[in-house]
Amino acid sequence: MSQVLLSVMIPSRKRFDKLLAAVKSWLGNTKDWSNMEILVRLHGSDVESMNRVHEIPEFDKLHIGADKIVGHANNTLWNELRKHATGIWHQYWSDDMILFDSGKHWDELLKDIPTTGFIVQPEIHRLGGSTYPAHVGGPVPFVPADAMEQCGHMDGLLDPPDTSLHNILTGAGWQTRYLTGVGVFHDRVEDETCKLGP
Repeated sequence: MSQVLLSVMIPSRKRFDKLLAAVKSWLGNTKDWSNMEILVRLHGSDVESMNRVHEIPEFDKLHIGADKIVGHANNTLWNELRKHATGIWHQYWSDDMILFDSGKHWDELLKDIPTTGFIVQPEIHRLGGSTYPAHVGGPVPFVPADAMEQCGHMDGLLDPPDTSLHNILTGAGWQTRYLTGVGVFHDRVEDETCKLGP
């Protein structure tokens, strides 16, 4: 199986417009699309989004599916997406986050970072209406595909994945590197779609 540089994994439920913006932000801020794959997992109850997936640019090149799992959306669905990812690096992306890259060069920067001992963060994390350095706004880590296994953590992703990955890896002594000029706008949505149930 051939590997791409980065697998961007995005679970979503009933927020198609935000999902569309998230996917477009990756497509619009990447110099060489062959360096990444985008995997989208829609919750099985989200019929509206499934009916609109053709609106996503390059839809035929993306991996999109619906699940039938009932439980907490992000944790369950990210673990499911992880099984299908082929990237050397993984990015667990929320459907309410937007990537911006002043130089369209995140992939060039990521290629130069070793795949052991390092977590990679965007330089800027804009949370809502404020701008913070990444280490203040919260973790949005790029991690090697086998990062947890390297640290002896074999139980899958914890909830929330971004924070748990950051804590597990930094706790194991991994260092953080920042992607210069790369940022994230996280228009955090706290509504009933964030929690799944029967």
